Amino acid sequence: MPPATASRTGLEPSLRTMLHHPAQASRARHGFTLLELVASLALIALVASFAISAFFAQSDMTLHNALQRLADDIHEMQARATSLQAPVEIVFDPSGDGYHAEDRGTPDPRRARMFPLVSRCYSTDAVFEGVRILTVRLKGTDRISFDASGHSPATGAVVIGYRDDARTLELRSDRGLTYLPDSPRNRGWLNVLR
Repeated sequence: MPPATASRTGLEPSLRTMLHHPAQASRARHGFTLLELVASLALIALVASFAISAFFAQSDMTLHNALQRLADDIHEMQARATSLQAPVEIVFDPSGDGYHAEDRGTPDPRRARMFPLVSRCYSTDAVFEGVRILTVRLKGTDRISFDASGHSPATGAVVIGYRDDARTLELRSDRGLTYLPDSPRNRGWLNVLR
């Protein structure tokens, strides 16, 4: 009897079994293969790498971030001078490659660890590579000094450049010390210690 059934349909019994289970056959056709997933992820990674590098290559973004970092470092050193009750100075590298802070007193070493001295070197920082401090125009000095109470007589400007673009950080002791002219938030004034 089995040979007659096979001859009636013209198919072997094992092939007939696969035809009677369409769910298994369609399951193999749905979804992604591993190769398709890997190719999709590789394409997404490639597009993202170009987008991220293009974003950080914008001179506007790089200069704004470098200026914001300088303003934040100034505020941190002002907070260090106030908290440790010791004078602090921010000294700009003559080559224009960055700046660093120095203590002008002897602060308590245990408390000094809470406010580490800042140091920036643009040529060794991948994010700011190519940024330069073009000019430091401070009234009567080439550094920013804070006394033990956090006050600074420094007024003037620090000009930072990247490629053929430049931005200015204004220093005024009467209003929050630092001013970013291109920052709409707080109308440019950074008068809150961070």
